[in-house]
Amino acid sequence: MTETTPTIYALCYEGGKSDDLTGIAFGPSGYIIASHISSSEGFAERDMVTSGWKDKKYDEECPDGWRVEWLGKVDDPIQALPEDLQAKVNALMEAQAAF
Repeated sequence: MTETTPTIYALCYEGGKSDDLTGIAFGPSGYIIASHISSSEGFAERDMVTSGWKDKKYDEECPDGWRVEWLGKVDDPIQALPEDLQAKVNALMEAQAAF
């Protein structure tokens, strides 16, 4: 894989009333392409990045190859993303709100 290999950004955040973390992965398109509930940040990283459990989802988004960058536990999933991907996510959310 080269420097132009698409990057999938995976992270986790607290949500809801339980102590569990929600892991999500954003594809280069700006869509969430995978998710998982985990009991800790370490398990979330394993579940989303190293276990291979989400590889099929990542292959569907990036059939010619991909790499995953783990962003860790964050307070605001969108703000944790690189600016160019934030713009795509925000545009998708605005389009959804128009319906």
